[in-house]
Amino acid sequence: MTFLLPKAGSSAKVVMVRSLALWLCLALCASASEPAGTKRKAPKLPTMVADESLYGLIVFGTNSSHPVWAVFDKSAKKSPHYDVLYLDVNADGDLTQSGERFSGKTKGDGENTSITFEFPHFKEPGSGREHKDFTITWRPQRVSASVKWLGDKKMNAGYGTEVDKYGKFEISAEKAPVYVLGHELPFQFQHWMSGKFTRGHENEFKVFMGNLGEGQGAFCAVDDKFLPPQDYVIATLIYKDKSGAEKQEKFDLKKRC
Repeated sequence: MTFLLPKAGSSAKVVMVRSLALWLCLALCASASEPAGTKRKAPKLPTMVADESLYGLIVFGTNSSHPVWAVFDKSAKKSPHYDVLYLDVNADGDLTQSGERFSGKTKGDGENTSITFEFPHFKEPGSGREHKDFTITWRPQRVSASVKWLGDKKMNAGYGTEVDKYGKFEISAEKAPVYVLGHELPFQFQHWMSGKFTRGHENEFKVFMGNLGEGQGAFCAVDDKFLPPQDYVIATLIYKDKSGAEKQEKFDLKKRC
């Protein structure tokens, strides 16, 4: 979305408001709190090869009582890549069991290396619901995840407000980011590479729509095909004019990328 920021006044802010789609409830004023009920006890691990393992938690929709630990390891101690993934598929916190160690598919090299772990049919622990094309991808600078929720519409995880703030797993379980996949929660918004607004000039403002999660770069976004073509988000610019009176301007966010 591109808009002209008014010249008059001393301050301005942008607040997202509800979509016109009556069937879609969108939460405003997203907070950075942890998804309610998410367990944070460190998982039980086998003997790890890497000096530092990388921890992340994945929650499926409102099923925060069954978070899935994802912990990266290396197949060789001196390897620069995390090419082994322990995934807590039954959400019992014990990654020493058989069937929870996976090898990924490697593409590229150097800084362009990506290692993807694929789970074409993933049964959500606790509920037994099946999701399709669940993937977790390690790259030197970020960790992303993706799923077709209930086999239908896709959601991608690991976005930040800037490229250098995308999601990374942490070397301790206590600081592990929480990715919240799914379409069950009221959606939230996060801006993307919008920069600073300049008065009297055109300003571009872009947002993700989805679940905030917890931790840097933990935003999980629906793609540009989620909303029907006739539905869109409205942005309200709230600012003060020269006299200090609060003013508002509305802008339709119809362009998708």
